[in-house]
Amino acid sequence: MEPVMLRNCAYWSILLFVAGCSPSSQDPGGAFPPPLLEQHESRYVTDSSVWGKLTFQTMQVRKDPAAPEDSNAIAQLVGAFNQAWLSRDEPAFAHMLHDRVVRIRQGRIADGKEAVVNRIRGESRGERPEGYTGSIGLTIRNVEIRVFGDVAVALYRLDIRGGARWEYADLSTVLQFFERTDDGWRIFAHTESMALGDPTAPPVPENVPTRVTPIRFDFVYPVSDLDRAVDFYEALLGPPVEVTDSRASFRVNRAFFELTTERIDDRIRIKPGMANGYAVIDTHSLNTVSTKLASLGISDVREAACENTRCLIAEDPSGNIVVWRELASPQNIANPSPILTFYELDTPVSVTVGSLMNEWMSKSDRVADYLSDDATWIDDEVGVASGTDITALLKERWSALSDGDGGIDGEMAISDMAVHEVDDMVAVSFHASLVLNNSPKHSGSSRIMQLWRRSGSDFLLEFSFMVRAREQVDRPVNGMDYTAYPVSQLGRDGAFYKVLFGSEPYRDDNWFGFWSTSSVFGLVGDYPDQPSYSPVAHTSNGYADLSIGSAEVVYRYLEARGAAFPLVTGINNERGIDTQPGYLQILAVDSEGNLINFSQYLEY
Repeated sequence: MEPVMLRNCAYWSILLFVAGCSPSSQDPGGAFPPPLLEQHESRYVTDSSVWGKLTFQTMQVRKDPAAPEDSNAIAQLVGAFNQAWLSRDEPAFAHMLHDRVVRIRQGRIADGKEAVVNRIRGESRGERPEGYTGSIGLTIRNVEIRVFGDVAVALYRLDIRGGARWEYADLSTVLQFFERTDDGWRIFAHTESMALGDPTAPPVPENVPTRVTPIRFDFVYPVSDLDRAVDFYEALLGPPVEVTDSRASFRVNRAFFELTTERIDDRIRIKPGMANGYAVIDTHSLNTVSTKLASLGISDVREAACENTRCLIAEDPSGNIVVWRELASPQNIANPSPILTFYELDTPVSVTVGSLMNEWMSKSDRVADYLSDDATWIDDEVGVASGTDITALLKERWSALSDGDGGIDGEMAISDMAVHEVDDMVAVSFHASLVLNNSPKHSGSSRIMQLWRRSGSDFLLEFSFMVRAREQVDRPVNGMDYTAYPVSQLGRDGAFYKVLFGSEPYRDDNWFGFWSTSSVFGLVGDYPDQPSYSPVAHTSNGYADLSIGSAEVVYRYLEARGAAFPLVTGINNERGIDTQPGYLQILAVDSEGNLINFSQYLEY
């Protein structure tokens, strides 16, 4: 997920930070925090000495006491692989891969050495300044190594720091399986997710943005004719996962892009040809949000019913409408009907996998019967656990899917299974699609990597890593990259949202971006010396940017649908396909009169 500047960056100008304006007499309360520093006309803002640098916390390597020499070899390979990845040294990282390697990263799978090398070749190492292979550095820490004869496992964390025009910190959890060959150890399985937090991670300075954030939000566009709006967007986003009389929800990774005819507040309205969207931010407690808003001097806070729960509606200091939605507990189904459909039962281990996942669907304590005493279970929706702690992790995951006992009311279909056997060890990867009968929006699919050990005539699970899958679909839009609210005073409004979100934004030219679980919640400042995209007070004013594979394809579709292509200072520089540094973008007006943006990244 790469941020997009909302105007053409002056790449060759100097870095300039300016403090935001002090709150005016019309600004909210006297306890309002000081404005955040802004960034304008920047080229590079981070320390280039860290770009491409790998730091290995070797004192944090937990080796297998029964195989110290093999553990040392695996630790060296972990370091060498990540350095080769950072340096884009294709011959080096290709040499470390098994011919039958399977790699799951960010919910996408690549199968076979050629496919994995091609995928790694195109992966982002941050923006790529001239003369550099990327703009990030990595720290490897908390490495756990286990050796099972000719198979070894490494589980570790990657701390990510860097950026070029904008600075950020990130965290990745990595699980790798290795096979001993005549030519040394080779990686035959790799699973990685950036969705997990880590309470043991070293803290970063408060002013460094981190992608591991506490917020999750959907973005909603008001529409007049739901059928017409769905018809307009379905060709771009694929079919919605849920449609009611008043709402259509399109999945965009872990969040939703939604269309609705229901106005939960009379300030949400369509201003033809303008940005009219708004964020709906999930929270565990509306009371906590209310307290924070009160501390910021926001007194006009309204409550409304929404989607079988409660919502709070407020305005930020620039008058943008923002909605918070209290997370509702899953519905308690009296007689749930958990179903497992398994298309591949031709090997003993696949039968065992099917049995385990059937117990998982049934929310059964018998899952523990399949685990070794030292098993590790990773689920990037909830966390990492080992041994007896796995039970609590499973219960947390199950409680988010259904309430009560008796299992999950839905069907899981397992497919695309790949099996790699080495002596008594068997690695299995597969796709698991979960459809919930009463909650389509909470349905989804996962990529799962497991390592099993033969124990007599049975198998015991040593490692399992479940990652939310990114669907590989043939459609023009592949995700929602960011959303944007126009604000009249960027520093002031950035401070407002920092308090509410509890996280630091990254900065680009006249822009703040707060990372969420799926996309960026962005603020774009005004341009006092020229007409610009500005908030219309007391209304919804946001727009979404959808990531696309081809600007030409999307432009032809929009043109055929009669969409207008406005020129809005602060968003684009020309009508239609607008060339920006590193990407192409299209600003259009949809079938309902809402501004919508599309971006095609040229490198990533």
